[in-house]
Amino acid sequence: MVGKPYQVAGRWYTPRVDPNYDRTGKASWYGSAFHGRLTANGEIFDQNAITAAHPTLPLPSYVRVTNLQNHRSLLVRVNDRGPFVADRIIDLSRRSADMLGFGKKGVVDVRVKYVGPAPLEGDDTRVLLASLDGPGATAYPSPSPVTTVAYSTPTEAPATSGSRRSEPAMKTLTTLFTNPLDLFAYANATGPDNPVNAAFAATENMAVNADLLAWQQETDVDARKIDVDLGSYANPVKAESIARAFALIAAVDEKPVEIVGKKATSLGLSMLKPGATRADVLGIAKGLGLEDVAFRD
Repeated sequence: MVGKPYQVAGRWYTPRVDPNYDRTGKASWYGSAFHGRLTANGEIFDQNAITAAHPTLPLPSYVRVTNLQNHRSLLVRVNDRGPFVADRIIDLSRRSADMLGFGKKGVVDVRVKYVGPAPLEGDDTRVLLASLDGPGATAYPSPSPVTTVAYSTPTEAPATSGSRRSEPAMKTLTTLFTNPLDLFAYANATGPDNPVNAAFAATENMAVNADLLAWQQETDVDARKIDVDLGSYANPVKAESIARAFALIAAVDEKPVEIVGKKATSLGLSMLKPGATRADVLGIAKGLGLEDVAFRD
């Protein structure tokens, strides 16, 4: 999915395929406020998955992100839009930020390089975990399972929690590397027994509280909290379409309800993405012909 041009906070973004995309800038991360909610391409955001949001790259696609501070790099799946802040070029999941060593800092200088398109189905988790490279890399891939959910069409119902991206993703990914066997060396290494890795981990767990506090103040999470009622819809296709439209700029809450004895879906918004505004909410609502959208906060 490339997508049509769209506007956020008065700025136009034009999604496009750019095989030569190779940029440096700042990366941020997002987590629990969006966990379990729709991404802009209809997948379910999992803060423990290896994913990212980008304003213009195709969805889904793969990019390699390099932390320019510690020179650690990671292949991530881009399946969402954002951030919409001038100096930031990518917004990573909490797990991705932790693996790259800046989960406790919030914002860091990175290099983002486009790798190729990502498959719509299958489980790419193992390959993404194994792609971590650089100083202290083997100390970070977690053995805990990561659940990711994909949609194959805009109107398809969500897959179950057991849905995985498997063989198709593995085959696609392995074609991106000259020696795919090297890709798994990091996942199979015994990081905890390596004193160098332990030193990196200890260093990163120490004195970054001031940086984290500064980042929390900078992102102004309280200012991005909203309480918006988008209405209730008995037509699941319409509910899905509206939810995905607003997922571009905000966390969409979906709740099953009943309308005159019939099952329906209640939609609401609880958090804006960095850079998005309340005016953008009203703009999307107007474009969808929704006249009863109300801010309850």
